[in-house]
Amino acid sequence: MSPHAPGITVDRWAEPEPPTALELERRLKAEGLQPYRYSDPPGTTYPPHRHRSREVRWLLCGRMRVRLSGGDGEIVLAPGDRLDLPPGVEHTVVIDGDDPAVCVAAEGDGRFSPVQ
Repeated sequence: MSPHAPGITVDRWAEPEPPTALELERRLKAEGLQPYRYSDPPGTTYPPHRHRSREVRWLLCGRMRVRLSGGDGEIVLAPGDRLDLPPGVEHTVVIDGDDPAVCVAAEGDGRFSPVQ
C-alpha cells in the first residue's frame, strides 16, 4: 500500500526470482484486464496527463518516476514494481537511468486513453 492519494497503490516485487513479461501478463489477465507491453528509452518524459479508466503499470526493467500532481508526491518504480492509479489522477512520467523502461500495462478497458 502507498501513502499517496486514495486509491493509488504501489506493490513492490517480493518474490525471489525477477518477474517475466509472460508472468505479469498472466496475472493481469487473471484480473480481467487486457495487458500490453511498451518500452520507453531513457530520458523519455510524459507531460501531465490523466486516464479515463484505471491504469496499471508493472515495470519489467528500467527505472520510472511517476510524479503525482496536487502535492501527492513521487513514486519511483524499479523492476517488478506495480503501480495502480484510479481514473482521473493527473501524473507525469520520467524514465530515469541509462536503460529503457519496459512495462506490462493495462487499463480498465485494455486500451490507452489519455484525457486531454
